[in-house]
Amino acid sequence: MQRSKEELSQCKLDRYEDNIKDLPDRIQNQAQWLKEKFDGRTDKEVMSRHNSLIDLLMEYEVFRSVASDDVREMRVNEYNQLEVKKEDKWTVTALNGHLIVTPDGRVLPMRERLSFRGEVEMEDDEEANSTVIHALRGEQGNTGVVTDLSPGMFALSVGEDGHLYLTQNDNEPRPPFSIEDGRLIYTITE
Repeated sequence: MQRSKEELSQCKLDRYEDNIKDLPDRIQNQAQWLKEKFDGRTDKEVMSRHNSLIDLLMEYEVFRSVASDDVREMRVNEYNQLEVKKEDKWTVTALNGHLIVTPDGRVLPMRERLSFRGEVEMEDDEEANSTVIHALRGEQGNTGVVTDLSPGMFALSVGEDGHLYLTQNDNEPRPPFSIEDGRLIYTITE
């Protein structure tokens, strides 16, 4: 866009190289010379600048531009949305849906529909230009604590100290776990 502004400004006529007002007040027997002065200005300056302007406008396909009294500029933003600039503020022109931003900041692709599973609350955050979705916390489920282990079963749990614990029935063979490079490995044999 900057290149076109510079090139268009070069097509402006700020002054004429040959000013008619600078010609002598009395011209006698110099009709041909006077015609050359008038035609030279039109051919050399006006016509060449005018044609340069038309060429630039054609190159930038100005005939395809949208005419508007209040839209200053248009652009495609980083999310491939069309934006217009009104009163020094960029606004998305057509909202086809929301841009989904996960709690960790990832941006998901925009789809035709946005579906919710379970109960949610929604609110409009005009300042952040966002719709905020709050997932409602459901009833607390079973703690997952196993009190009785059936024969051949074992349980893994994490203690308050952050350590992983294995619980198994007495007098049963130890489950096939091992630790390699800090990883817990369960080996399956056929």
